[in-house]
Amino acid sequence: MKLVLSIIVVVFTLIIVYFFVLGYLSKKGNPIGLIDARLAACEQKPNCVCSEYPDDQSHFVLPINYTVISDLPVSVDVVDAALKPAAEDIIRIAKQAVIELGGTVQTDDDSHREHPFYLAATFQSTLFGFVDDVELRFDSQDKLLHFRSASRVGYSDFGANLKRIEKLKNTILARLAADSLVDS
Repeated sequence: MKLVLSIIVVVFTLIIVYFFVLGYLSKKGNPIGLIDARLAACEQKPNCVCSEYPDDQSHFVLPINYTVISDLPVSVDVVDAALKPAAEDIIRIAKQAVIELGGTVQTDDDSHREHPFYLAATFQSTLFGFVDDVELRFDSQDKLLHFRSASRVGYSDFGANLKRIEKLKNTILARLAADSLVDS
């Protein structure tokens, strides 16, 4: 019985150490950045979501469409005002939302100089310190704010990236509505 208990303790300890090592390893690296002026496609692991590739249904999440903002819980005048924000305002609001949700905006990345409507950020899990990359790209032609959120290490994220993007979208929409109310 002592042998079985000892084996269980050793296996459990190794698993915990493994997760801490993965957390440490995930701190190295940077967000992927834009590839041909688009967010990178997700790999074949379930720990990523992206709005750029609707054919990839297992990873697809809807972008925010600024030409059809009907989900805002505000008056028609506010929705009309919300349809006209400048791309710079949308990225500013997205940065504020990322920070509000606990993310760190990447400022040393050259991608934002070449592509001013691109934003890269990281989020870190509390327990093991896993780092996830979050990237946003505003498509000014189609008036879409695209999202990508992916874990740097591991296979599954138990839906954490999808939940993060949904929270981020809701926060951005709420901030956009608040900005529209203030500007009106």
